[in-house]
Amino acid sequence: MPLRILSALVLILLPCGDTCPEDLTVIEYGHAVLINCSSTNSPQNHKKIIIITLQTPLSNFVLLEKPKAVNMFPISDEKHWVEGTEYELQCNISEVAPVQNLTVRWYKDKVLIKTHSFTNTTKSPPSESSILKFRSNRTDHGAEVQCEAQLDFRPCGPRLPPFLSSTPFYISDPPDIANKTTEVHFVEEDSSVTLSCEADSLPPPNFNWTRDGVYMHEYTNNLTITKVNTNASYTCIASNYLGNVTKKILVYQRKNATTTPIVVITPADSPRNGTLLSFTLVSNCSLTLTPAKLVVKIEDPASVNCSTSNTDVDIIGWEVTQGGVTKANKSSVSWSVQKLNDFLPTPPKCYVTLGSGTQCEKSLHITVYKLPDNVSVSASPDAVMTEGKEHQLMCYISNVAPAQNLTVIWFQENKRVMEEKYSNSTLTPITVHSFFNVTAKREYNGTRFHCKAELHLGSDEQKIVPNVTSYSYTAIVNCKFSIQLLSADGNPPPVVHWFYQGKRINVSQPLSRNHTGEYTAELFNKLGRESTSINITIEYVPFFDCETHHEVRENDKLSSGCEPKGIPTPTITWLKDGKVFAPSHWTKDDSGKYVLRAENKYGTVDHTLYVDVQFVPKFKQGNERKEGNPDPRIQWKYTTAANVDVTPEGRQKTILITGATSTNAGVYICIATNNVGSVTRSVTLQIRVSYIIVVAVTLSVILLIIIIIFILCDPRKRGQYNFVPDHANDANDASGIPMTSKSNGVEA
Repeated sequence: MPLRILSALVLILLPCGDTCPEDLTVIEYGHAVLINCSSTNSPQNHKKIIIITLQTPLSNFVLLEKPKAVNMFPISDEKHWVEGTEYELQCNISEVAPVQNLTVRWYKDKVLIKTHSFTNTTKSPPSESSILKFRSNRTDHGAEVQCEAQLDFRPCGPRLPPFLSSTPFYISDPPDIANKTTEVHFVEEDSSVTLSCEADSLPPPNFNWTRDGVYMHEYTNNLTITKVNTNASYTCIASNYLGNVTKKILVYQRKNATTTPIVVITPADSPRNGTLLSFTLVSNCSLTLTPAKLVVKIEDPASVNCSTSNTDVDIIGWEVTQGGVTKANKSSVSWSVQKLNDFLPTPPKCYVTLGSGTQCEKSLHITVYKLPDNVSVSASPDAVMTEGKEHQLMCYISNVAPAQNLTVIWFQENKRVMEEKYSNSTLTPITVHSFFNVTAKREYNGTRFHCKAELHLGSDEQKIVPNVTSYSYTAIVNCKFSIQLLSADGNPPPVVHWFYQGKRINVSQPLSRNHTGEYTAELFNKLGRESTSINITIEYVPFFDCETHHEVRENDKLSSGCEPKGIPTPTITWLKDGKVFAPSHWTKDDSGKYVLRAENKYGTVDHTLYVDVQFVPKFKQGNERKEGNPDPRIQWKYTTAANVDVTPEGRQKTILITGATSTNAGVYICIATNNVGSVTRSVTLQIRVSYIIVVAVTLSVILLIIIIIFILCDPRKRGQYNFVPDHANDANDASGIPMTSKSNGVEA
């Protein structure tokens, strides 16, 4: 074999009889590699191929560039993140190749929460980034977020160690008091009482107290009052830099009372409203709540009716901290709220006071629930299973409440395979995880797993269990394929050799997607030889190997120029803005970003594609503006003149005629052209003379003609005359001078 030099790649090739192995070899940029090649004709005749300073791709070799750096940082500049606000973290991976073998995984406290793969087929080392969006929660305070970048060449090559970047993040939130309801303390005269104000915030709150509106020099969450001898109103104020919250506590002095007073909130027409009364509480309650227990979704409306069977009713009402009360009649009253937005509401209490001075009361039990924001299944830590090994699937359930009513059910295809119930007593939304262990079998390849989160809230009226189901996770199981399709018989037992494309193969080696084709088995013993052939198809999960930008023309049939590969042939679904997109032809308004989803029984893969719909230029109605894709080139055709200029204005061209005359009259043609086609529009210019000018000129011409005619047609004799008075011939005129006519000074 001759010596070859390919760019910076130097090969020293020595003949070795047979061809070298076709296994994929992964080599780092600038590193040397040594490949041994032996001849089957002569095992002792070992030769070597030496490859040094490999910087250019070669068949069966993949050049890798380990990331120069993996850096993670928040996109916003906040040092402390406010609870309930959405933020973004960005992970930058510098100069890594090949990108299509790169996987970025996001972890929170070592739990996988997102996986990001790349489809960029660029061979040179670019820089890539991955973004994680999340909504901050106080339970995440101090959690460590980790970004992991890893190059994976399996099943044909190695899986390199990951590169990591991690950071803790800290949540800030304003103070919150779990029970904001006004407290009432009845204290014996000269006794002591301790008032408690439990508030939670990040950073921790500062505390202040007021007594009847006057600030006190008390700065702790507990206030001890010694020797109570008067009624007073205390207010606790918890604050940090994000805000403050208050709680009111009433202290009443009690002097040897035989009955139990209580402060109540009643309907507006009740005579008890806002007053401190005395009555006797009884345990035998005649109140009925409908429904008996209230189950309501967060931020939904709610209502409960309270009624009594007693006829001697003085007052009936509700003690509530939110919503409104409607009195239906003397023995029935309803409480309602338009939006219940507290996971720990103060239980409303219905009471009735009878004419005998006794009171009966009953509290309403409220369960406020919230469905998860997201339920998803992922494999931890690998997305690909290996036959015979145990793998763990994780069901991620975010922001669900109350967790003590949560049940997670696992399904393999449509078969229920596991159920897990939770006992966490937290009533506010939390994020939980459920794990399902599965030992991979080759028949599990392409099997779909999903989980369902159900809230069993224990209400008698709950006919439908609130639930959220995850998308299916399709298992990919790596397993060894072996050619064991032939049963041979003979005596002596025959030897079987398998051949593919004319070369003998090792049947114990795994088959890849490139090994689909015809295989030949040769059987022989000392008595004879036989052969047979069989076609083997290697099925595999879909994948895309195409560009991310595609140009089409208006009215073309829907196509991408990007067909996925996979066996069985995958089905394709177009998605735009998360919705299925399925027109028969492209329109000019269809340009934009699309997701192509390819699916077969082994899995699903997405490919992001920007489609640029090109169309012939068009004139917009009412003016000479033009549109087209690509942008059209504009040209005017007209009779040139010194006072006509064409001026560009952005993508438009405008004709400007200064001091238009009749010579500028004519047809002006605008032509808009791009690589799809052209369109024209013509404008006819007519020069109009002012009516007043036309009339003035016409009258002037007529007047001039009249003057000329008058001069030419005058009948009087031309010449010079001398005139004398009429009495010149009078006899009394002494002059006696006769009149003489002359013409041009000559006597006539």
